[in-house]
Amino acid sequence: MGVDTHGFVLNTTRERIFEFIQRAFDRNARYEQTNISEDYSTVHFNFLSEKRMIHLHRTVIDVKADMKRWKTDDPLETDSGVHIDEGLPDKSKGVYMSHGMWGSSVKIMKMLAMYFDGYVDDNDSDAEYYYRVKRNLRKLIKELWSGRSVQ
Repeated sequence: MGVDTHGFVLNTTRERIFEFIQRAFDRNARYEQTNISEDYSTVHFNFLSEKRMIHLHRTVIDVKADMKRWKTDDPLETDSGVHIDEGLPDKSKGVYMSHGMWGSSVKIMKMLAMYFDGYVDDNDSDAEYYYRVKRNLRKLIKELWSGRSVQ
């Protein structure tokens, strides 16, 4: 198992994330529906000469519903329970994102969270969990301009 950078953006779709990646990072980005489930997809793109791949999973975080579905009294035995234990809000829906932690991983995830409003976990293997990154288009534009990431 590798070390990844994770993100969760609120109230958006995988398609909107792909459109943002195409406009902001790489006009030639590719969207690929995975065969795992209709809720999973992958985007392949270049960012500042790095060949990147980000996995997207449409999800709903709802501890009570998960506990009922999994027939458990322990919220930490559910996906939603683990997510809120790591700092994500209960009763939220959006897109869970994951990609390998190297190069510009954290910068990419922060920019997605800045645009869509969300949370970032820089390193899924350390003791630090998700932190909030509020929507901030002015800061995002400065980040994009300074990095000249559109290819």
